[in-house]
Amino acid sequence: MNIRGKEYMTSMLLKRLLFLKGFLIMRKLILFSIFMIFLAGCGKKNTTYIYVTIPRGANLDKIAAILKKNRIITNETTFKIMAKLQHKDKKLKSGIYKLKKFSSTKDVINILSEGKSENIKITIPEGFTLEQIYPILKSKFGISKTDYTNYTHDRTILKHYRIHGSSLEGYMFPDTYLFNASATLDEIVKIFLNRFNDVFAEESIKHWHILRRPRYKIIIMASLIQAEARYKSEMPLIASVYYNRLRKGYRLECDPTVIYALGKHKNRLTYKDLKIDSPYNTYKYYGLPPGPICNPGRDAIDAAMSPARTKYLYFVADINGHHLFAKSLKEHNKNIRIVKRHKKSLRK
Repeated sequence: MNIRGKEYMTSMLLKRLLFLKGFLIMRKLILFSIFMIFLAGCGKKNTTYIYVTIPRGANLDKIAAILKKNRIITNETTFKIMAKLQHKDKKLKSGIYKLKKFSSTKDVINILSEGKSENIKITIPEGFTLEQIYPILKSKFGISKTDYTNYTHDRTILKHYRIHGSSLEGYMFPDTYLFNASATLDEIVKIFLNRFNDVFAEESIKHWHILRRPRYKIIIMASLIQAEARYKSEMPLIASVYYNRLRKGYRLECDPTVIYALGKHKNRLTYKDLKIDSPYNTYKYYGLPPGPICNPGRDAIDAAMSPARTKYLYFVADINGHHLFAKSLKEHNKNIRIVKRHKKSLRK
């Protein structure tokens, strides 16, 4: 090889060495930068925690944007790179997370990939209807009204849980529940229904010696009691009135059934309301309504299974929600006059 050839080879070798050196330096700088951003927030003594919701189906870009917007991470790109390097970009789970502002990227990725989300606590009050329960589930889980309505009227679900009726009204047991933030409508409702089955079974065992009525009739009656009674102590008495009226062939004349038929709450019913043509109108039709009018709690179910032994046929509510009970129409009218006088005296 001549001198010029050797010089060319030497020049090429030097260029390659310089390129390799530059590449290594650049690689170190990039890795150092990533490492520094990766640990971003560690040096910031911030103890501010906030709740962040990662919606179901959110991809890596969406998750990074949410975290950046809430100031949990400082750089979206770094978060995505690190998630991919750790092979966790497809493992980040939806849910509600309690995260510290300016957390390290590593910590955030670990928390989201392990699905350590906060539980959601919801309370279904006794006496709520399906319509009243829906806004609770919508606000906590974002469930659509169409999905909710379809599910609570699904014949397959009704058949599986041996529910006699056209919907789950009466069987979504009112209680306080804890759910994972990623819980589905199916999971949520089945927990309500399973809780109902547990409570009904417990009450059935307690009253096995007197239990002669089919379950669906007990729940319909329990829903009337729940809707009418403000105080637990009066539930067995109200139950006795309804059962006594049924035995004598009287119409139940239960105001809450009319309100249910109207589809809206009213503090005072008019004569026109009482004439609404609905099978739920117990002022117009004899016997129990075709289904429950709300979701009763344990005490109302207990009262429906074991009513008080009385001869009461009527009751009227006073201004405090307590009831005056009567065995005859004459006595009932007297109680009505007492309540009216009391109300009138308070208006003076």
